[in-house]
Amino acid sequence: MNSNRFLLQILFLTITLLSFKSDSFSQKSDSYVIMLDGTKIECYGNISLSAEYVSFENSDGKSKSIKQKKIKLMLIYNRLFLNLNISKNMKRMQEVYAFNSDYIMTGYWHSATYIYIWNKDFTLINGKISFFPGFTKKKVKKNQLKYNEEIAKYFKDCEELSNAFNKNIETGKNINDGISYYECEDTELNPLKAYLDLKE
Repeated sequence: MNSNRFLLQILFLTITLLSFKSDSFSQKSDSYVIMLDGTKIECYGNISLSAEYVSFENSDGKSKSIKQKKIKLMLIYNRLFLNLNISKNMKRMQEVYAFNSDYIMTGYWHSATYIYIWNKDFTLINGKISFFPGFTKKKVKKNQLKYNEEIAKYFKDCEELSNAFNKNIETGKNINDGISYYECEDTELNPLKAYLDLKE
């Protein structure tokens, strides 16, 4: 386990679309959301993200839907989501896909995967880079070109990550399939800490 994953777990006591299956109601859940006011809500049952809401069952087994813009962060089975701008006046829960010493890659899904590149202080460098899944030659070529021109330059020393993205593109999957909180090098940068420092 690398140091950033360890820090992530320590900071939130195991803050441990798209649909997830969470724990049974008889035990403490490792999946939860932190609201903007600091309230923690544990998530159970099927956890899903729509374009605007996060839906799940609470500890009483009751269905609950919360607007994403009201959530500060959430962690679903060690997949970290942060409240970030997807446009000038709109925030959504974006998953941290990968990071290195200088850049953090996040994204959200709504008919396509939209990727955002931030610096280590969460200043936007490149945003809303869209990738539509599909395996036709035209679609694959378009996605490969977009990845190589708009994303690869920020993670040029991370061959394993690029290989994973390109494999997803070639097989017509969502570009981020199987990629989550990937640390490209041994770095002191912790995306969660950087985000929390920014919000204080």
